[in-house]
Amino acid sequence: MTHRSLPGANFSPARRLLPIMVLLAVVLPSGGQRRVRDFVVRVNEEQPISAGGSNESCIIVFPDKSFRIEKVHYGLADRTVASAYEGRLSDNEFRRVKAILDVENFRELSQTAVPVTAPFVHDYDNVAIWVLRSNKLQELSFPTVGSRKPFRDVIDPLLNWFREARKVHTSAMDAARISRCSPELAPRVPSTPAPKAAQQ
Repeated sequence: MTHRSLPGANFSPARRLLPIMVLLAVVLPSGGQRRVRDFVVRVNEEQPISAGGSNESCIIVFPDKSFRIEKVHYGLADRTVASAYEGRLSDNEFRRVKAILDVENFRELSQTAVPVTAPFVHDYDNVAIWVLRSNKLQELSFPTVGSRKPFRDVIDPLLNWFREARKVHTSAMDAARISRCSPELAPRVPSTPAPKAAQQ
């Protein structure tokens, strides 16, 4: 299989990411506290297509420079086609991403500054960004192109990097395995003590 190279990234065949556990729970947008893997940034973009349906893609980057990309096409008649790729960023590319996230205006940007947009508007292009900062989640959601316009100098460097990164060749996967690049871990399953052996 030939993989498309991304400048600054060391791609390798899909492989299992290293298990890095965050030492606390954070509040995710779904509500309530969730156990998550430690991560650096997650970007998710959903765009409608003229033929009907939509395309969704995402990336999540972890502190060890590993990352996961998913692409999903939601077609007509509930037809879903999904693919994924896992790799590792080079040191330079990882520093580039961190530098984008560490810009002061980016660090200080909050959801309350984003204009409220009516649903189903003509420039719908939903972008969600999560950044884990000192064990606190910075969550940003931009439902339209227009909602990002006041923050283009802050958001566009990350969004442009993400759009370049997702050009990598991805391998087909079962739609049931779609995670939308979530860092969330499965809930802990309580262990059941083994029954005591009957005394003779």
